[in-house]
Amino acid sequence: VLDILISTGSYVAIIAIGAVCSHTGFIAAETKNVVSRMLFYITLPATVVYSFVGFSFDPSLLMVSGVGLAVTVVGFLGTVLYTMRRPPEKRAFHTLMGYGYNIGCFALPFVSAQFGPMGVVVACMFDLGNCIMVSGGGYALTRSLILKKSVGGVAASIARTLLKTPVLDCYLVLIALSAAGLHVPEAVGSLVEPLAHANGFLAMFMIGLAFEWRIDKARMKEVVQCIGWRVLISLAFCAAVYFLLPLDESVKAVTIICLLAPIMSVGLVYVMWIDGDAELAGFAISASVVVSLVLMTAATMLLA
Repeated sequence: VLDILISTGSYVAIIAIGAVCSHTGFIAAETKNVVSRMLFYITLPATVVYSFVGFSFDPSLLMVSGVGLAVTVVGFLGTVLYTMRRPPEKRAFHTLMGYGYNIGCFALPFVSAQFGPMGVVVACMFDLGNCIMVSGGGYALTRSLILKKSVGGVAASIARTLLKTPVLDCYLVLIALSAAGLHVPEAVGSLVEPLAHANGFLAMFMIGLAFEWRIDKARMKEVVQCIGWRVLISLAFCAAVYFLLPLDESVKAVTIICLLAPIMSVGLVYVMWIDGDAELAGFAISASVVVSLVLMTAATMLLA
């Protein structure tokens, strides 16, 4: 447990450093736009490639991918329903932040410390399903259904967004190669390793740059509602995984830990791309880190 707390605490420290740099003027807050592009187009894809070095495809783990997809779809649809009476700009915050899980920066440190390489493989399979909505699907749906900014119809907008999403494209190609018996060479893993290791720092530092120390009561209510909805859906899926799915106990444990991970850091990128409330998004992600730290630690102690 101490190792888990230290690992996750390092990310929390990076958020704090980013917040201090932004609020003291040491680094301009606008820098987050540059960092977001580095994260989305460089370090996240590198992290995916690096995680597939030595990956062995197991068809039974597609059930875990199904859980990752199902929980994000249900989470997104729920936000669409409970925000129906709100203005599009306020709805967009929830439809971009009310689903999706930060697997790379938070779930993997827990999983790798407690379950080893097997756990990492399971987490990657969960992220495959999670990634469909997180890496562009939810953003495209929000633009199309909420903000009415799609071009050529909803389906075409979603397809264009997904095809232009490097992380999802990497997953699909690498899963296909693994299913065909091909593996990412260790030399490639060594080549992208520095970029993959930079991903956690960039993601948390970007959140810190967008962090707002003071949030008024009206905006705090939005954060509480967003995180409350996420926790409700996550716990419901945790119960379903534990009691209903025919999976090994260790696979169930890793899947549950992934379901309790914080809001995906790329959610902040999407909020910035629609000119939304980036400060509120940064605060929500930071608050979800604290909530998830408690829940994931408790789940690890109970299931490991």
